Amino acid sequence: MNRKIMCLLALLIMTVSFKFTSTAAAGEQVLMETQKETNIYEKADRDSKVVVTLEKGTPVICCEAADLDGWYEITYQVTKGYALCSDFDLYGDVDGIDEGFRDVEEENLEQFERIQDEQMEKKNESFWGGIMAVLIVLMFAVGGFTVWKNMKKGKRTEEDRKDLRT
Repeated sequence: MNRKIMCLLALLIMTVSFKFTSTAAAGEQVLMETQKETNIYEKADRDSKVVVTLEKGTPVICCEAADLDGWYEITYQVTKGYALCSDFDLYGDVDGIDEGFRDVEEENLEQFERIQDEQMEKKNESFWGGIMAVLIVLMFAVGGFTVWKNMKKGKRTEEDRKDLRT
């Protein structure tokens, strides 16, 4: 059960991590975190009003617009504003996640190979069990045919003896 949950969690994280890159493409939303205490401005200008100040490590959704050179459009809770791209990094430990994925992948590969070997062994057992059943049926058929042939031959021999006596 725990292994299934771990695999599903790893798959979810992998899916999310492949979607996100270290910088957002124009119009793409990316989950980032602040590298330091960061001001969120009303406009993409340091002289505009500060809407909110975020603590270091705060996760936010960033979107880089084509006309905002060096600025992210930020969504934090219900607040929207702008912040410098240099104040952000990808959310989470990407290297740690990659290492975790490698571990899960190796474990899953080992488990897959073990299951594949077990399935092949079961197929082989079924195959040879079928061969044995066919051979046993053939042995009984040959035995029955031989008995039937001998009985028929025995009747003929008796009839031949009667014919010879007369």
